[in-house]
Amino acid sequence: MISTIHPLTKEKLKEQLAVLLAVDAATPGERWTAENFLCDLPDKWELSFFSTNDAQEVSGFVVASSKNESIHIHRLAVGGNFQARGIGKQFVEAVKNKALDRKVRSITLKVATQNASAILFYHKLGFFISGGEGINHCMELKLTD
Repeated sequence: MISTIHPLTKEKLKEQLAVLLAVDAATPGERWTAENFLCDLPDKWELSFFSTNDAQEVSGFVVASSKNESIHIHRLAVGGNFQARGIGKQFVEAVKNKALDRKVRSITLKVATQNASAILFYHKLGFFISGGEGINHCMELKLTD
């Protein structure tokens, strides 16, 4: 099964909102609402992506924005039937490519401290724990020294 990464524009998000909410509902941690998805953030519509499989089913998404001198991943989710197929890695690579094009210093994100599989996933991609915030680890991927 092949997955294709597409830009997540505001129009596409509105069109696929119900499906994105369903994918998100299976993600550990607090649930996102339609308002979370629809809020405007700096460069969000240039830095966010969704994926479809060969049957054009939405398999996942990543929502990111510019934040200080980095790009922050607000949410990354891959539907249960589509996990362990490299889609999450494709999302991080897509965000990383945008970051490198913009000469951004790092990519940051927060992950629930109890979400061991996500922490391991991000570690494998080069992220490290840079701090903590409540029930979340703050993680960072350095792109420049």
